[in-house]
Amino acid sequence: MVAMTALRMALIEDEPVARRRLVRLLEDAGCVVVGAYEHGEAFFADQARIAPLDGLFLDIQLPGANGFEILAEIPDPPAIIFVTAFSDEAVRGFEVRAVDYLVKPVYADRLQETLVRVQDWKARRHLPGRPPHDTPKATQPTLVSRVMVKAGDGRLFLEMRRITHFEVEQEVVWCWSGGQRYRTHWTNAREVIEALHGVELIKIQRNLLLRPEAVLGYKPLMGGRIKVRLIDNLELEVSRSATPQLRDWLSNKL
Repeated sequence: MVAMTALRMALIEDEPVARRRLVRLLEDAGCVVVGAYEHGEAFFADQARIAPLDGLFLDIQLPGANGFEILAEIPDPPAIIFVTAFSDEAVRGFEVRAVDYLVKPVYADRLQETLVRVQDWKARRHLPGRPPHDTPKATQPTLVSRVMVKAGDGRLFLEMRRITHFEVEQEVVWCWSGGQRYRTHWTNAREVIEALHGVELIKIQRNLLLRPEAVLGYKPLMGGRIKVRLIDNLELEVSRSATPQLRDWLSNKL
């Protein structure tokens, strides 16, 4: 594993085995674990000693206050990473601007991705000209890197870089990735746009939201429209009204 800059981390996890495992993984990754707690009350009692923190790993289902309630009580939170066995809480986790969301059991390679995101978050937080703890929501870069979709009775997390587009069909939003479509919990395009704050999306048809970074090329069609070629060997037609916007986006990325 690639060594990380010594990040100061704490965690709140009520399961002893999971707590010890996460401490070990963090220390193996070069982090300094300044506190490991079984509930929020113990964390807050020790907060003065362990501050400042770079990141806090939070279980959601905890005795007493849950992870979201604990986060609401932290006036100036560090990078927040939710860790839970329940994947259906992921959407809410990203809504409160968590840096990442890990599903138990946590593995070293996946944790490494999380630590890179914490490093990025830390660097953005201390950009020149910005107060150290000033991270206004209006300018904060997107933290959404994965989308949760349904897979039978379970859930999958799809990497944003592999998603080509979203399709709305009878109040169900489908997410396309790897040439297949997966059902999401959203019901319309507006919900997708609001949830994926900062992700580039262009409405190319009444029922299609395209991620333009997935476009490999395009060709003109009659009537001022174009057809785009996407990763995963997919093709989509773009409406006449959306064609200028997409052309401009693609031209500006050259």
